[in-house]
Amino acid sequence: NIPFALGGTDVDGNCLVKVGDVVRAGDLLVSGIYQNKDGSFRVSDAEGQIYARTLREIFVEIPFQNTQKSYSGRKFYEIYINFFKKSIKVFANTGKMVSSCDIIYRNGRLGLPVFPEIPVGFEITEYSEYDIAPAPIDEEAAMELAFKTLKEELGRLSQDIELLKKDIEFEINEKSYILRCQLVCVENIAVVKEIE
Repeated sequence: NIPFALGGTDVDGNCLVKVGDVVRAGDLLVSGIYQNKDGSFRVSDAEGQIYARTLREIFVEIPFQNTQKSYSGRKFYEIYINFFKKSIKVFANTGKMVSSCDIIYRNGRLGLPVFPEIPVGFEITEYSEYDIAPAPIDEEAAMELAFKTLKEELGRLSQDIELLKKDIEFEINEKSYILRCQLVCVENIAVVKEIE
């Protein structure tokens, strides 16, 4: 991306760019080095905001041959009792478990009415078995999913970014539905870096 500087506000330091300058990642935009009238230099913290027109691209590809999780309903468990720093397995039925599982961990403390100050806890690991099955989708469903994904990606943009222009192109091939979205934005591109 080559942003074009639109303007800068010099919060503290020397602003080294002006409206219309072309800048690249890593360029020094606001300096904390000052030259005194006698030719000597002094250094201080610099902070500035540089607003630039930037180009961004969002690429979304939805394959027609998709997959989905299909849960078998079989669940497996491992249960431990923790006593001080010792962990004791009290139950497990994970011997015939397959490798494709969602895993949920739970833990807590067991309150003993007679000795509530004794640290006794439990850990439960639950495994939910699933298979990955082919789930082909048609062109219309792929298009809907692509635009939904694009909307989610646009929603992840920082609220500080102002969107000036959005161009969307699509492509359909034998394997997938593809969206390319070109964005023209205005955003603060200043990044604070220490002087090396």
